[in-house]
Amino acid sequence: MKASVFTAILALGFAVPQAGVPINAMCPVKPKQKARPNLTVVYEGQVIGLCCASCVQRFSENPKAYVAFIPEFKAPERKPGPCACEKVAKGYYCADDQKELLDADLKSGNCPTCGKKPEKCEYCLKTAEGEKTPQRARITYSCSGCAGTGDFEKTFKHEETCKKKAAALTKVCSKSGTGAHVTLK
Repeated sequence: MKASVFTAILALGFAVPQAGVPINAMCPVKPKQKARPNLTVVYEGQVIGLCCASCVQRFSENPKAYVAFIPEFKAPERKPGPCACEKVAKGYYCADDQKELLDADLKSGNCPTCGKKPEKCEYCLKTAEGEKTPQRARITYSCSGCAGTGDFEKTFKHEETCKKKAAALTKVCSKSGTGAHVTLK
């Protein structure tokens, strides 16, 4: 017993405080204990106060389990891309049937309706609050050199007078008309 108390006091003395004032008053691991300003960790850019060295260790091992016990914690804002969508995903589109297809829809790599091979494409995705299935907006392509537009990068055709044929095409979200979202990693 004396050895474990001594070890706890020793660990408390060697706990390295993080920079800044904690955002919380109570320990998230032991919510009835006051957080100590010299026992802190930084999680998602915010300084979290804890009551003892063992709580520092427990919080550090699984912070998501304890964040709900910190009412002062504000999750960092996740900003969408220029088209207000969350990310870009790859998919398929059948030009003959004018139909969006998922991997699960394809039969032997072909459209289940017409039997032809669909075009590979990209979609901007945005999940509406309370919905599981994201809204999809197909990405189209444009060239600033010739003002040409096209539905698919693979089949895009520049005007004959275009001087920027070798330049990269601009991706455009078909829903917003602005640049497509770039997925952040």
